[in-house]
Amino acid sequence: MRTLLLFVLAAGGALAQPLSLGVKAGVPLNNAFKIADASTYLSDRQPYVIGPMAELHLPFRLSVEFDALYRRVKYSSESVSGSEPSVPLGTSMTTKGRSFEFPLLLKYRVSEGIVRPYLGAGLVWRSIGGLKQTFLPAGGTGLTETDEPAELRDSSGGGVVFSGGLELRVPFLRVSPELRYTRWGTTSFRTAVGDFRSQVNQAEFLIGITF
Repeated sequence: MRTLLLFVLAAGGALAQPLSLGVKAGVPLNNAFKIADASTYLSDRQPYVIGPMAELHLPFRLSVEFDALYRRVKYSSESVSGSEPSVPLGTSMTTKGRSFEFPLLLKYRVSEGIVRPYLGAGLVWRSIGGLKQTFLPAGGTGLTETDEPAELRDSSGGGVVFSGGLELRVPFLRVSPELRYTRWGTTSFRTAVGDFRSQVNQAEFLIGITF
């Protein structure tokens, strides 16, 4: 009985700390790119989003959350033809890179208890880099590479972010599944004729685990 009491008190003390650190991970709910003609460009929904998070707990059920989220960037074309004049007809292309996103949200917990619904809103900034675009002309010879894709229009930019979820309080941990929506202010990737561009609307399901 004494051991159980000490365990409960220690858990309560851990949860009372004003700063929580942890990790946030999840999956995108929509494709990162909008493609008008699937015969020219291809893009799969990237499998995961992950990164560290920190949350500062404030009075009145408020808190401030900061994340540093990583996701992959990838798109390809089996036959680039005319979207960029400098690319020869029949050339296949693959582009890979990464995106880091830094959301800062103000969160409000609707109620107290073991399960606490919450809403959040704030600003987000991102940086796209590590890009490598590979071209393979028809016939399989003459492979070329560049780190400056013609589709890249803006390697950094900001937006607004909204979230809603549940905070589950368990011993030593907070587990927070949530839905998050981001509206970007700029389009990071876009072809000259506009048949391929990155989405400005972004939705994802995330789970945060903090200590």
